[in-house]
Amino acid sequence: MLNRKTKLRIVIYSILILTFCLYKYGRSLWHPIYSKVAGKQTVEEVYQKYGIQAEKRLAPHFEKANVPYPPSKITLIGLKEESFLEVWASNKLIKTYPFTAFSGKLGPKLKQGDRQIPEGIYDIELLHPNSSYHLSLKVSYPNEFDQEIAPQEGRVNLGGDIFIHGKSVTIGCIPIGDEAIEDLFTLVYKVGKENVELIIAPFDFRLYPDRSIKSDLPWLESKYNRIKKAMN
Repeated sequence: MLNRKTKLRIVIYSILILTFCLYKYGRSLWHPIYSKVAGKQTVEEVYQKYGIQAEKRLAPHFEKANVPYPPSKITLIGLKEESFLEVWASNKLIKTYPFTAFSGKLGPKLKQGDRQIPEGIYDIELLHPNSSYHLSLKVSYPNEFDQEIAPQEGRVNLGGDIFIHGKSVTIGCIPIGDEAIEDLFTLVYKVGKENVELIIAPFDFRLYPDRSIKSDLPWLESKYNRIKKAMN
């Protein structure tokens, strides 16, 4: 006969094992319920919610450019002075989304709180389905170049949490409105974030290759040369 303490241990261990198995192997059962209760949604759920309409909006642009959807990779080009974001695939311009707000001025982001939109060549780190700005895509600022230069100037707090997102407000991010971010979120989801290149430039170097910005930053020309090369 098992004593009371032993029975209690068996019950506790059984509950723990059952909980672990349910957590690890039963996610498809409990997570949708948890998401609804917690007000959270997954990337897949966002795609199911907005993807069909987004793809209907995107399809004509890919057809017009004679580019299959989804493409194998895309390039996003953010132009600060012109205030719009271009979507490229197979070396063809697919669609342009205007910024819905802007902060800072022309020139790179240097530190936390300077309100600057970064300039450089970046990746998309993640798709954020529960953004306060509808949906968002996290930019890989600071990149390797940013991190190499900063210590030479004694800069340690470079800032971060830079996103392309919905709504019409920003402090150093790129807002493009709710419908536009649904399109872009869907496109990046289908293409795969690892197949997305993001270029952010102060202005369109393709139109003004010899233009410069007054600056005392000795490395800025090198950064801009990299951006020019990536845009061509």
